[in-house]
Amino acid sequence: MTYKAAKNLSKVIGAYQIVGGLIILILGLNQLFFNFSVNVFFVFYTLSAIGLSSLSIYTGIKCYQATCFGINLTFYNQIIQFLHFIVLGFEYLYNPGLGLFIGLDFTREVVFLHKLILPYIKIGKENSNEIVILINLLPLFIILLLDSINKGLKSSHGS
Repeated sequence: MTYKAAKNLSKVIGAYQIVGGLIILILGLNQLFFNFSVNVFFVFYTLSAIGLSSLSIYTGIKCYQATCFGINLTFYNQIIQFLHFIVLGFEYLYNPGLGLFIGLDFTREVVFLHKLILPYIKIGKENSNEIVILINLLPLFIILLLDSINKGLKSSHGS
């Protein structure tokens, strides 16, 4: 990948992370200001949403600047978006962008699942005994691109 292509792709991924982080931040703040039943899980959920969305925005800014540091941060940000699971009453889903999930539901029998999810976050207590594990394909695709981008950014700036 050329330096110019790597820089442009880095900017696209950075902008995608910034927009996704802002959407989750707005959803988290909306929950904070308009939910009147506050408990420990609600506070944990809201603080997690604000923290993860802030991380997404920060990594998006650094990635948009097309630096190797920003690409490395983006890698870790994509890792935390890679997995969605529900295990014995606890659910984790952090998807600040478009999510294309595939996986298995082990609850009653093994069932193949696929979902398309818009920006969404859920961390905490689930009222079921489901066992579901899903993998988000979009962060996987971005992770695969990041190595090429990193190599392109390290190449000479003029060629």
